Amino acid sequence: MKLVHFEFERFVKIYFALIMVTVVMQFVGVIVKAKGYLNMASHNIHEEHVSQEVVLRDNGAMSFDQITNSLWFVAPMIQKCMYMTWTYMLVKSLVKRRSNPVRKKWKVMHQQACRYYQKMQVIANRTIYLL
Repeated sequence: MKLVHFEFERFVKIYFALIMVTVVMQFVGVIVKAKGYLNMASHNIHEEHVSQEVVLRDNGAMSFDQITNSLWFVAPMIQKCMYMTWTYMLVKSLVKRRSNPVRKKWKVMHQQACRYYQKMQVIANRTIYLL
């Protein structure tokens, strides 16, 4: 049980760092994509002397879909999926090394990690599909 607690404490720090990287990158992505859209619209209106209606008709309104389909938004999620894969492989290797009484507890953890890994694979496949 001490090993489980130690591993959990070690992974919590890494997961927290990954969550913070995700939040920061997604906020930066929203700002970058919104500024890019505004700069493009401003350029079309001021430099090319096009009206706002024409810009909106040609490019459409800025939507959250444009932001979520950008690499700024998807890359941190892919990074987490890769880390989940690494964690899954680590837990799987630990399950194989345990003795029989402890192995049952590790097997349950392994099954939970497998289910979580499968969910992460589905999310990763969906995000890659969006790219």
